[in-house]
Amino acid sequence: MISSKNISKIKKLPNYFFIFFLIISLTFFSYIFWKIFNPSINHGLTYYIFYLLFAFLAILFFLVGIFYFDNTKKLNISLLLISTLFTIYISELIVSIFNQHAINIELRDNKLKESEYVNFINDLRDKGYDAYPNFYPMMVAPTNGILINEKKIYPLSGISNSFTSFHSENGYNPIIKTDKHGFNNNPDVYNKQIDIALIGDSFVEGWSVNQNENIAHYLNGFGWNTINLGKGSMGPLHELATLIEYAKIYKPKIVIWFYCFNDISNLNTSKSTILKKYLDNIDYSNNLIDRQKEIDESIKSFLSFHLEKKNSSISIKNEWISFSQIKNFIKLVGIRNLIEPNIQEKPENIDLFKKILVRANSEINKWGGNMYFVYLPNYLNYSKGKKHKFKNEVIQTVKDLGIPLIDIHEKAFKSHDDPLSLFPFRENGHYNKYGYKLVAETINILIE
Repeated sequence: MISSKNISKIKKLPNYFFIFFLIISLTFFSYIFWKIFNPSINHGLTYYIFYLLFAFLAILFFLVGIFYFDNTKKLNISLLLISTLFTIYISELIVSIFNQHAINIELRDNKLKESEYVNFINDLRDKGYDAYPNFYPMMVAPTNGILINEKKIYPLSGISNSFTSFHSENGYNPIIKTDKHGFNNNPDVYNKQIDIALIGDSFVEGWSVNQNENIAHYLNGFGWNTINLGKGSMGPLHELATLIEYAKIYKPKIVIWFYCFNDISNLNTSKSTILKKYLDNIDYSNNLIDRQKEIDESIKSFLSFHLEKKNSSISIKNEWISFSQIKNFIKLVGIRNLIEPNIQEKPENIDLFKKILVRANSEINKWGGNMYFVYLPNYLNYSKGKKHKFKNEVIQTVKDLGIPLIDIHEKAFKSHDDPLSLFPFRENGHYNKYGYKLVAETINILIE
C-alpha cells in the first residue's frame, strides 16, 4: 500500500519535471547570451537572437506552467518533452556514429596516401634525384617558424633547385623541379622582366599536375612572363609576406592574388605568428630572397625531424570518446549541421582580411603595378551546389576596395558544359590540367 507521503511525492513529480526544464531553459538562455560576446565562430546577431527568443519563450512557458497548469497537463507535457528529447538525442547519436565512421575512413585514406607519397619521394632519392617532400609554410605556423643555428626563420617557399612532388590526385605523382627561390617555376622565367606574379595557395602552386600544366605555365604560353609564388596552405598573411619578400623585388606589372575557399579560416592559425609584422610594420622584411641557403637548411632539418617523428609513431592512441565529442553531442552539432546548412556564418576575420588587401594593393601601387583578385571555386560548388562560406563578404570587400575582380565560377566554370570534368576523376580535389588551363584562359582575357 502506498503511503500518503509517497502519494504526495508522486503528485509533486510533474512540478519537479517543470522545474528541471526551467533550469535547462535558463542555462541555455545564459549560454547563448554569453556566446554573443564570446563567439568561437561569429554567426551574426540574427542567428543568436533566434535561439535567445526560443530560450526566453521556454522560460516563460515553464514558469507559467508551474503555477497555472494542473498536474495532469504538466505530466503529459513532461512526458512529451522527455520522449522528444530522447528521440532527438538518439538521432544525434546515429548521426555522430556515421560522421565518425566517415572521419575514420578519411583518416585511414590520408595515412595511406601519405605513406605512398613518402615512398615515392624515397624512390626518387634512390634513383639519384635530390628530392624532398613538398614543404608548405603552414607546417611551421604552430612553432612560429623554424629554429636553425639559434635563429628562427619563417620560410615562405621550398628548398631551392631540388625535386619534390604532390599527391597523386590525377593518378600520378608529378615530379617538380624547384627554382632558385624554391618555387614551382622554370628557371628561364627570371631571365627577363616579370610581367605577372601569381600569389596563392596549392591551387596556384599547381597541385597535383605536372610543371607544364599549372596556371603560370599556361599564362606563359599566352605571352606573359609569369612567376608562380604559390605554396600549399598559404593564407592571406602568408600571401602578403610573399608579396613583400619576393614579388616586391621583381616589381611585376601585374600581381594576381588568388582566393581559395579556406583562406579566411587560415587566418585563425596564422594571425598570431611573426607574419602579422608584415601587416603592422610597413618597413618589415626578413630579406628571405637573399637567405635561401638558410631556408634550404632549415626546411631540410624540419622535414627530417618531421618524417622521423612520423615513422617512430608506431602505435596511435585512439580515444574511445573525447571531451569535444561529448560537447558536440550535447550541443546536437550533427543534427544542426544537417538542418542549418544555409546559415551563413559572419567571418570574424573579415576586417583583418580587408586590412591585408589594402596593404597589398598599396605595396603593388608603389612600384606602378596593378593588382587583380581571382576567386577560385571548389569541387563542392558543383558536386553539391554548395556556396563558399563568406563568399559574399569577401567579394563585397574586394569591390569596396576597387580591386579588379575575376570570379572564376561566374566567368568560366558556371557556363562550362561539365564543370566536374575539371577535377581529378570528377572527385574532390584540386583542378586537373583542364581546370588550370581554363583558369589561365579566363585570366588572359580579362587582364589588361
